[in-house]
Amino acid sequence: MATALFGVALSLLGGCGGGGSETPSASLTASSPPVARIVVLAEPPGSACPFGGSKVSAGIDANGDGSLSTAEIASVQFICNGAPGAAGAAGNPGAPGLVGAAGTRGTPGALGVAGATGVAGPTGMSSLVRVAAELSGTHCLHGGTRVDVGLDVNGDGVLEPAEVSSTDYVCAAADGINGTAGIPGSNGSPGSPGASGTSGTSGTNGTNGTNGTDGANGINALVAIVTEPVGPNCAYGGSKVASGLDANRDNALQLGEVTSTTYLCNPPPAGLAWVDVASTATQAQPNTGYIAHSSSNVVVTLPLTPAIGDITRVSGLGSGGWTIAQNPGQLILVGVTPFIARDAVRAWRGLAVSSDGMKVIAALYNGTLMRSVDAGTTWLPVGPTGSWISAASSADGQRLMAGREGGDVWVSNDGGQTWTPRGLSGDWYALASSADGSKLVAASYATGYIYTSADFGSTWTARENPRRWTALASSSDGSKLIASAQGSGGERLYVSTDSGQSWTPYGVLGNWRGVASSADGTRLAATDFGGRLWTSSDSGLTWTAHESTQNWHYIASSSDGRRLVASAHGERVYRSSDSGMTWQPISSPALWWGVAISADGRSLIAGADGARVYNQGLLASSTTGTAGSISGEFLEWIDLLYTGGGVFTTLGSSPNLVVQ
Repeated sequence: MATALFGVALSLLGGCGGGGSETPSASLTASSPPVARIVVLAEPPGSACPFGGSKVSAGIDANGDGSLSTAEIASVQFICNGAPGAAGAAGNPGAPGLVGAAGTRGTPGALGVAGATGVAGPTGMSSLVRVAAELSGTHCLHGGTRVDVGLDVNGDGVLEPAEVSSTDYVCAAADGINGTAGIPGSNGSPGSPGASGTSGTSGTNGTNGTNGTDGANGINALVAIVTEPVGPNCAYGGSKVASGLDANRDNALQLGEVTSTTYLCNPPPAGLAWVDVASTATQAQPNTGYIAHSSSNVVVTLPLTPAIGDITRVSGLGSGGWTIAQNPGQLILVGVTPFIARDAVRAWRGLAVSSDGMKVIAALYNGTLMRSVDAGTTWLPVGPTGSWISAASSADGQRLMAGREGGDVWVSNDGGQTWTPRGLSGDWYALASSADGSKLVAASYATGYIYTSADFGSTWTARENPRRWTALASSSDGSKLIASAQGSGGERLYVSTDSGQSWTPYGVLGNWRGVASSADGTRLAATDFGGRLWTSSDSGLTWTAHESTQNWHYIASSSDGRRLVASAHGERVYRSSDSGMTWQPISSPALWWGVAISADGRSLIAGADGARVYNQGLLASSTTGTAGSISGEFLEWIDLLYTGGGVFTTLGSSPNLVVQ
């Protein structure tokens, strides 16, 4: 049955920082795409603009530093202010007064006539800009944008062909088209006042002529540039450029004042070959993008033998849309839910889940044990009160084990309804169980041994020398085990291939806090507190460091060892989909303790001390095999990353794809 998804967009791949300067040993993240940018600066009066104006620089931010350097500027345009209005004419001089008769003082002359009012200067002209797409040709080999600039001579608010004073072209690079919008010019300057009228030459001075009226201000041309998200207008995001005349003179471009809208779109990510598909079907190749360019639906079948990290992209430019078809054993994970806080603020400690991720047992320090049967969404207290610090579970979630600090190991054979102590005294930070719950292993932190049981916890045998044991993990059959310990001078990791009867040290010295194992015991992972994350793909013989230095604490693995979850104490929870090569933070900083993940890696859970417990699961996935597919329409798109095991995950997509 088809399901419409809304708001799906994610990146499951990416390295994580947080507390150190070391870099991961490998990374599968794609480089950030170059971004088209426009820089507008005031231009003082000079040779470029006699009356001042604006200098518009456009280009591609190739180095991704958020600015436009001199080497990145592809085009420069000057938008100049109009010339000031002419001065008003001078007022007429007043008539001379009459001269009085000699001797007796004559009568004073009449007052001079006042000068006439100066004529108003003409209205300044507005600068206009017009942006249009430029097809591939003489001016731009790969197409681009044409920018026309001129003065609005007839004052109608539209840049006519006869008013164009200059034209420039911003051309796209070979791997993507980046149009550049011109920027409207500044206000025309007002006309100067008319000169005062000249005074009368004799008699009482005539009144000065009134100043000429100022020329009316030109209407401002405004531009607004905002970020354009990924969507129909820009498949990979970009900028939206709106321009128009400030009719109400409020210095803000209102919606009703917009006369032109242009989108400056980011080019597709570099490094991929793009294929234009006009037929109805094609077989996809790794690290290739496909443009479905047909009036009929284009079927793109996923690569047959991709390698981990390969990328496949599909974008629809034809009215028929597109469909991604799968090969046998393949599926597409479409997204993940948010990392959601559950239950209440408590002293959460160790966590364990059933293989399907639905049944969860959690330890509370100075509290009860907590149980969930809906993947950690809701919780109920079970068992006695104590200083619980660790937990383990069988694959079906029915056989459970929990350990106290300074107390006993307890077991339950009915999903946590009833609990029985087993008479082992110690600080039980480390517990592990086989898939059927018959083979159990427990280790005490301070001075205890590693203990094993082969009868569901009824009897126990001491193994290995006492160390500061911190964590345990088991293969599904309980034969392969890994244990971690810490010490002032560093400790090694210890591996057993005989259900814990004997142990061999492997790896480098470290302050080890957490370990995890795949179902077959081949893929292992470990956390070094104050160090890095480490993984092994050969049952512990050799190890590789990943991620930056942090206070790494707990870690858990899916059954195939490809999907991992790890916590950094006082920092964040991280998730990996490529066997620990790269990590993505999914939480805020907290005092994280226990983490757990389902066998398929599709749901995880984490708890923090003095905080809450959080869960996360996959939002949707296609049906496994040839029956599954994902479809999109015109202007819809999807980016897929191959993570191994026949599974593709989405790096990003349009919001309304149909998943079957």
